Amino acid sequence: MKNLFIVLLFIPAFSYAASIDKYIEKTPNWSNEATGVIYITARCSAILMVTGQHRIEVGDQEFGPVILELGETLAKRSTKLALKSELNLGVIQDRLVFWVKKYAEDSISNTDYYDNIFVGDYAVDFNFCYDLVRTLNSQRQ
Repeated sequence: MKNLFIVLLFIPAFSYAASIDKYIEKTPNWSNEATGVIYITARCSAILMVTGQHRIEVGDQEFGPVILELGETLAKRSTKLALKSELNLGVIQDRLVFWVKKYAEDSISNTDYYDNIFVGDYAVDFNFCYDLVRTLNSQRQ
C-alpha cells in the first residue's frame, strides 16, 4: 500500500512540466517534505547533467565537466535521501530518467530555434538549480 501511495504521489510530477519556480509557487512547503526535496533534486540533477554534457559537446572542457559532476553528485544525494525515506527507488530513478529526457529535448529545441540552450523555463530551472547546488555546497563547508 505504501508503494502504491508513493507511485500515486509521483504521477503528477511526470505530467507537470512547468518551471521549477512554478512548482515551488504551487508547493511552498516542498523543502519540508522528503518527496518535495527529492522531486526538486531529481529535476536539478537532470538539468545539471544535461547542461554539463551539452557544454562538453560544444567544446567547453572547463565548465562542462564541473556542471556534469555537480548533477551526478546531486543525483546521488537525492537517491540517498530516497533510500533513507524508504521511498521506492525505482520510481525515483524513473523520474530522473524522465527529467533527463525532458531537459535534453528542451536543450536541443532551444539550440535549434534560438542557438542558445539557456532560453525560457530551461534557463529559469538551470539558474535555480545552479544556485541551489552552490548553496548546498557552501553549507557543507
